[in-house]
Amino acid sequence: MSTETSAVNEYSNGEITIVWKADLCIHSANCVKGLPQVFDTQQKPWINAQGASSAEIMAQVQKCPSGALTYYVNAAPEGEAGIPTPAVMVAEVIADGPLKVEGRVQIKNDRWFPG
Repeated sequence: MSTETSAVNEYSNGEITIVWKADLCIHSANCVKGLPQVFDTQQKPWINAQGASSAEIMAQVQKCPSGALTYYVNAAPEGEAGIPTPAVMVAEVIADGPLKVEGRVQIKNDRWFPG
């Protein structure tokens, strides 16, 4: 399902739903370069959720540096396990740039915010 006119668009393959928040996109093209059979800006809609396996899509979406692309696992039919949501946290220092953090994390450092 897709709503091309809104700032938030959703695309589903039945197992997962890819969420694209256009306002957050910094156009790094990680998605297009990493999984072009799913993310193709020359097509409408530009996301083909059936273009790869759910696991491949989830792995690629997690590489989005801006958070414009996310996903959620759809409710599994009763009696099915469904796809587990990854509980991976990644912190990466980008050369000459910011710290890239993926996943749920809480950072505490009293030196940044002296009391």
